[in-house]
Amino acid sequence: MADRAIEWMQRVKAHRPDKPFLCYFAPGAVHTPLHVPDAWLDRFKGFFDEGWDDLRQSIFERQLDLGVIPPDTVNTPRPDVIPSWDEYPDRYKPVARRLMEVFAAFLAHTDAQVARLIEAIEAMGEWEDTLFVYITGDNGASAEGRIHGTWSLPALQNGAEEDPEFLLEHIDDFGTVRSECHYNVGWAWALDAPFQWMKQVASHFGGTRNGLAISWPRRITDAGADHPGGGRHRGADVGERNPADAHRGHLDGLFVRRPGGGQRPPNPVLRDDGQPGHLPRRLHGLLLPREGALGALRVCAVRRAAGELGALRHPGGLLPEQRPGR
Repeated sequence: MADRAIEWMQRVKAHRPDKPFLCYFAPGAVHTPLHVPDAWLDRFKGFFDEGWDDLRQSIFERQLDLGVIPPDTVNTPRPDVIPSWDEYPDRYKPVARRLMEVFAAFLAHTDAQVARLIEAIEAMGEWEDTLFVYITGDNGASAEGRIHGTWSLPALQNGAEEDPEFLLEHIDDFGTVRSECHYNVGWAWALDAPFQWMKQVASHFGGTRNGLAISWPRRITDAGADHPGGGRHRGADVGERNPADAHRGHLDGLFVRRPGGGQRPPNPVLRDDGQPGHLPRRLHGLLLPREGALGALRVCAVRRAAGELGALRHPGGLLPEQRPGR
């Protein structure tokens, strides 16, 4: 996919160098099934030996260090229905570790392909003027793997229960075309730090928030060598304000013009005026750490009853369960 996308951008540039282009790059990652090239399968071997409780805490601490969550954020506790890593049977921990290693390899391989797109745009001399929107998914990490993970998620979804002994016997299949595997629910909970729950539980941000990074060097200028990212804590309407929502009009600088005339205020996702966010019924809460070429931006897109919106005026759009003392 990356090869084809790069070739297409280069052809457009060669044919009409003055014409803007839109490239929509949508790989299957990191949705199950977790399939990874052989050369990437063992890149994260041993990284997750300490389990999902340790991973969640390390993610939370890194978020605090990077400033992507407010300094007074509380890491919500593990639900009782998810076993702790210490409680999980030692016999099946090799399966759980391997599933997470494969997932990490899948994500890293995908990031490497996105980096190739960036490098190609830079080689064309267009990076400074390119609005690059990197969205990592459409829901939180998924609990579909249940307690023990799965060798074949479609089989599990169709009522075929998998014995963990079977998973242990087929551990070498994970990440290859011989399986359609998915990780344990404990990993899903860890990856959704600091929020409660995960996909399948849409009432909490663990099920609905995703990572997003936006780069536009010519227009977004609050990044530098000593400050490699710009945070966005404002709320914004997904349908009306999302800069990637191309069917609603075209971007002109930091303004959105609709066909037929009329110019709207600067997009709050792209600017930072320090003002409190507009929090409509449909919400778009943004936080941006910038890390390397790709960065990571947390984005939520959820519907809430009007009476609940007040809870989201906390910095970063955190619900009461993430506030101190709650």
